[in-house]
Amino acid sequence: MSKHLYLSTTLFVGGTRLEVRQVMGRGNARYPLLVQQALLRARQWLMNVPPFLHVGGDAQMASAFRHVFRAAPDANALNTLRAVNSNILRGLSDQVLGIKLLEDDGALGYVRRYYSGRKHLVYGAQFHDAKDNAIARRGEIHLSPSILDDPEMATITLVHEAGHKFSNLRDHGDKGYFSSDGRNYEQPGITPQEAMLNADSHAYFTLFMNRRLDKLNRRIAAQQSGDMDLGALFG
Repeated sequence: MSKHLYLSTTLFVGGTRLEVRQVMGRGNARYPLLVQQALLRARQWLMNVPPFLHVGGDAQMASAFRHVFRAAPDANALNTLRAVNSNILRGLSDQVLGIKLLEDDGALGYVRRYYSGRKHLVYGAQFHDAKDNAIARRGEIHLSPSILDDPEMATITLVHEAGHKFSNLRDHGDKGYFSSDGRNYEQPGITPQEAMLNADSHAYFTLFMNRRLDKLNRRIAAQQSGDMDLGALFG
């Protein structure tokens, strides 16, 4: 991949200084604001998930969990999910967060690994790969500008890439990527163990729980307005 010169735009999201870096000569004045909005949504989505994570709780949470993680939501699995969710949220709430916009290889997003001896620590913990080698520090989150006008896809992709950077989540090829319609994995075969460490699994579970919350909020609003219909009640 060729080297680029970047121009950086600084925005603030709460206590976070967001640095949006665009390739010189290929930038767009709208993009930093769209990244800022995606970051705000990603944080809110992540904060909305933990109240659903209870064994024997919300039936639709359990159904979504089985669909995404290919196993029942027992206490250990939910604790892992809470930890991953917390790692990603904390990472996206750091004092400084850099996001690069780059569209060299057609990917929606990625996080580059650096293998120059710099340790990759996730809140003080050194992570290792499957061969027990210490993982080097990860670089900045990269997002493709092509997704920024799709708020849902921009947010899913940001959560996915933040999962790589801040919680050492992995990709598992086509069996680990959800299809463009979000209904299922592109290919069968992902195991529960793989899914629990898979970046797209966590991103789409976060999406599904926020869709669930939106539906609950619409029901409450309809009840309060006195015009709830059968579709809102049973849909």
